[in-house]
Amino acid sequence: MSKFESLDVDPNRAQEHLVSGFGSPGRAVFIYCCQQDLCDFFYRWGGLTSMPSITITVVDHINSATKLSLLIQRHIEEIFSDLLSSDDVGVVNVRWMTSSPAAGDQDLVLHFVKDVASSYIAQNMPGAPISSNDGGFTRSRGDVTGSEFYRFPAGFPKGTTATGYAKLAAHEAMHNVTGLGNAQLHGLGGISSSPPQLPVTADNRTLFQNSLSSIPNQLL
Repeated sequence: MSKFESLDVDPNRAQEHLVSGFGSPGRAVFIYCCQQDLCDFFYRWGGLTSMPSITITVVDHINSATKLSLLIQRHIEEIFSDLLSSDDVGVVNVRWMTSSPAAGDQDLVLHFVKDVASSYIAQNMPGAPISSNDGGFTRSRGDVTGSEFYRFPAGFPKGTTATGYAKLAAHEAMHNVTGLGNAQLHGLGGISSSPPQLPVTADNRTLFQNSLSSIPNQLL
């Protein structure tokens, strides 16, 4: 979850858990994973530290083809890994599900729906009409925030790629975790732009990381 956690590791066994590419003995980073999606713990040789992590659940309401869903999931993980990147190593867990997770079993929930007419948010959080040109949408009601992105966004080119869908998902996630509206977010560039762009910018990273401790309750 978007908590900052650590786990005691026996230094005598530390070499067994060296993650390739993350340092060297004396200043190495180690990872323990409990149930793949649920928790990741890091240990720095020479002293414990905690690493940022986030669990993102994509709820697929349209039973997408496996190949497409795997590609979108991979690109979402890449973008969020970039958003979390800093002097420390962040951990991004992305899950693709066909039903909503249990309350508390996630940090961020992104709903993947067919189009604006099929909006999950409109069904569960009624409000002003959603523009038919939107590639995604986020709405807050009280202490709950819902985000969704569309398989067939009318305002975007036909044949949107997996990377394109991942950018839409990440853009709505920025709205979700920061609580910023279009006027405040879209001028920040990168994934915050409309339409969202890559690469992720330093401003995107700072804004996202500063919001991790206050992710709102999610529409499930």
